[in-house]
Amino acid sequence: MTLQLVDLGTPPSGQDGDAGRTAFDKINQNFSDGANAASRLVGQAYGQVLVAGGAAGLASTAETIDDWHNVNKTGWFMGSNLPNAPYAATWFIGHYEKHNDSYGTLVVQAFTAVYPETYTKNKVAGVWGPWQRTLTPAGLVGTVAVDGNGKPSGAVIETGSNANGWYVRFADGTQLCGLGTVVTANTAASGALFIDEVAGGSLWTFPAAFISPPAVHGHMNISVAWLVGQYPAVISNTQVRFTLLSALALSNISIGAYFMAVGRWR
Repeated sequence: MTLQLVDLGTPPSGQDGDAGRTAFDKINQNFSDGANAASRLVGQAYGQVLVAGGAAGLASTAETIDDWHNVNKTGWFMGSNLPNAPYAATWFIGHYEKHNDSYGTLVVQAFTAVYPETYTKNKVAGVWGPWQRTLTPAGLVGTVAVDGNGKPSGAVIETGSNANGWYVRFADGTQLCGLGTVVTANTAASGALFIDEVAGGSLWTFPAAFISPPAVHGHMNISVAWLVGQYPAVISNTQVRFTLLSALALSNISIGAYFMAVGRWR
């Protein structure tokens, strides 16, 4: 039934308009007919947007679901540890904006986390795409990661350290490793120079592995000694060996050594 309008009659008196009973009957029918917008303003069924406690009301509780990929209507939804969530073992709440059965956008938030995390995914031609994390200041530093499509899915920067030094990983795949240490030099003559192939800790195991051998640099804190890559070269995804060369004979001398490696972690 179409929306019924009350006939107000001819102004100013309106005496030729609807009688009071007829007017209120039209109003009642408008609210009782689910096809009319008036009826959709009240109640607790899906689509009744202005009633507290309604399934899609502004003051209602989000609908609990069992799988994020089962959402196929516009509204607010929530669930804990659900299939196809951005990650497991936590609550997410979010809203879906439906274009039709094949297209829509889903935005969810981990609302129990101290720092809120928001994720978005689209349904395109009936196929759900991957989750994309919305970057926030709290998400800049953390654990970098990639999804199954090779797209960044974690933090922008990851830092760490261990007994082998420190490392910095970036979401684009770049990785830096560094170490500052002290080596004990005992050199032997080798032509016009002096060499120490051991030099205490000349074998450096990187604090984080690379995906392929990185570019490596080393230097000493004195002007008469240098660190060079050992020949034959010993460098891999996980370690490198240096040789100490000096212009002078060094006997049991402690020298500061600094190493840097630049490469890729993915």
